Amino acid sequence: MGNHGTILTTGNGGFSWRVQASGTTWNLLGISCANDRYCIAVGADGVIVDTSNGGASWHIQTSSTTKWLTGISCPSRNRCTTVGGGVILATVDGGASWRVQHSGLTWQLWSISCPSNVHCIAVGDAGLIVVTVNGGVSWHMRSSHTIGDLLGVNCPSTVRCTGVGYLGAAVTTNNGGASWRDQTLGTNMLLGGISCPSSRHCVAINSVGAFLTTGNGVTWRNRVLRAVGSLWGIDCPNTGRCIVVGTAITILTSNDGGGSWHIQPSQSTS
Repeated sequence: MGNHGTILTTGNGGFSWRVQASGTTWNLLGISCANDRYCIAVGADGVIVDTSNGGASWHIQTSSTTKWLTGISCPSRNRCTTVGGGVILATVDGGASWRVQHSGLTWQLWSISCPSNVHCIAVGDAGLIVVTVNGGVSWHMRSSHTIGDLLGVNCPSTVRCTGVGYLGAAVTTNNGGASWRDQTLGTNMLLGGISCPSSRHCVAINSVGAFLTTGNGVTWRNRVLRAVGSLWGIDCPNTGRCIVVGTAITILTSNDGGGSWHIQPSQSTS
């Protein structure tokens, strides 16, 4: 996903990629796949597109907002929640309809992770963290103990989540978001994305390096990425495999949990 509605897919673990027609020219900023066939992507001016056939075709959905949507999480085929521009939208019917959830906030939310259909955590500007445990009926602010903007969050379980952001900010919770503590990553760079395939293994990315936890989930090690442009999106389906995307249609893959990275051809110039 990326500028001008760009969507790329792979069917061989990231060794080759092909462009798919998304049906929109708006920038796409976030994507979540409930399974290998159903995905929803979100982006500029409230655009939402979905596929139910593994990306062979994409359809525009009505979102009822013009806010830029930057993050989305789909814990199941029918249930997805998206955030951006101070708004939270949710669907319980696979995207056929979307409704606004009232968080009581107007600050920018950048990212969201939903480890279950009813439990979601979203992060945003100035260390903002909001949590719901009832499917969005109510949202509650939590103290992150940081004033840095949080740009990414990932929850491998309903109790464990990690958020990252500006100036190397990193926070983690072991009780479902009720309380948070700082983590030291050893960098002051902007961290734009994070993926945690397990409660002890996370990979966070920026424009020049990847930082991954050791087996205790506390200490972070630096791994240098050879990439062109900033890196913003990452997904690690397991502790061995990760895929990273960024500007200039950069796609990188790792088969050893972030220890080494390989640039992949994207076949796109968007």
